[in-house]
Amino acid sequence: MHLGAEGLGPLAGSKEAIGFSKKLAEFPPERRMAEMHRRHAIGLSDLDRPFITPNTIRKGTMTGTREEIRATLKHFEASGATTLIYGVFGENIARELEAFADVARL
Repeated sequence: MHLGAEGLGPLAGSKEAIGFSKKLAEFPPERRMAEMHRRHAIGLSDLDRPFITPNTIRKGTMTGTREEIRATLKHFEASGATTLIYGVFGENIARELEAFADVARL
């Protein structure tokens, strides 16, 4: 959910990112980084769950057709994202990596 929590990324300014930031601020400063990344890239944390909506899935993930995914990558870059976490799923990892490289034009 932190794809907008600090005013950066494709969810910046969304009601979900604003709500997430408010809940995150309830943690002591020294715990916020750990809480923000709890279950990161493997599942939803209790902190994330209330803010995962169709809007966050559409704008904050690469779900869609090749053209939509390509547009999402361009949007991430234009929004100031500097890092991308890409999780390869399925049994044919080589095919998934090749497909992503093609879509991302790497």
